[in-house]
Amino acid sequence: MRLAFTGKSNALRVPSFSGRVEGQAETIERETAEIESVQRLVYRHLAAFCTRRGPGDRGSERESHSERGEAGEDRERLAKREKEIQEDCENELFLSAEQGVEYGLIDQVIQPLRGRPH
Repeated sequence: MRLAFTGKSNALRVPSFSGRVEGQAETIERETAEIESVQRLVYRHLAAFCTRRGPGDRGSERESHSERGEAGEDRERLAKREKEIQEDCENELFLSAEQGVEYGLIDQVIQPLRGRPH
């Protein structure tokens, strides 16, 4: 179950790497390609994460689509979601806990216990 406290926010940002890239042009190109590859992987996993159903649902959307022979549509939908997430990360989108539910990052918004820090 993916939970978030009410009143909290989440930020979507481009995955970044600290440090400098130095060296020959070939080395810089190789390291840049690796960074871009990791960023694409993060977007792909986040897209899958945001489109999956919560733990209370029976089966996932992907499984039910595949069972009906609609795997191509599922891949297309996931690719579209991946592109949306990339754009949102590039724009550093902030989401309230409630917006996180709508976006698919969060399953449920919960209230913190009174008298306890959150």
